[in-house]
Amino acid sequence: MAKDIDTKIEHAKLWPFFASFFALAIYAGWAFRPGGLWERVVDIANGGPPETKIGFPAVEPARSINLLAGDQNIYLLWQVVDIPYAILNMSFMSAGLALGLKTLNLSGTFGRILLALPVVYLIGEVVENSLLSAMITGRLDPNGTPALFQQLATTFKLSTGFISMPLALIGGLGAVLLALYARVKPKA
Repeated sequence: MAKDIDTKIEHAKLWPFFASFFALAIYAGWAFRPGGLWERVVDIANGGPPETKIGFPAVEPARSINLLAGDQNIYLLWQVVDIPYAILNMSFMSAGLALGLKTLNLSGTFGRILLALPVVYLIGEVVENSLLSAMITGRLDPNGTPALFQQLATTFKLSTGFISMPLALIGGLGAVLLALYARVKPKA
């Protein structure tokens, strides 16, 4: 597995970074547009659904689900819309992190562990969305153990995303700046 990560870093290129960035920006622009689905979910959940809030004891899913009573279909639709967003996020974070690690020549170092963060992010997102969907449809109780697992998934998702996203952006932009510098620097 470490060899696969090193290979991913060594083969990192600018085009996947740009492609994933623009795909994410376009999808996020649509998903989070004013008056769109996300805004409706936030309004119904009185300021934020459970995937935006962490806390223990895990009281958040039940609170939000009670607020969503009568509007479950909107929230379920958001869970579907959220999965491509999470995949695009993971793609962007992976491309930027790999590019940054390549630029800094950190293949084969402990720094490559950063490439696990986008995977953990995506797993957290999928688990979170699955549990919330089951809770909103009444298949799972939004209290107790299911709520605890949802809050753990949300915590992992948010923490890995908040670390990965800025590092990916820095890594990708750093690689872009170094590539531009290499093109314009005087030949010695």
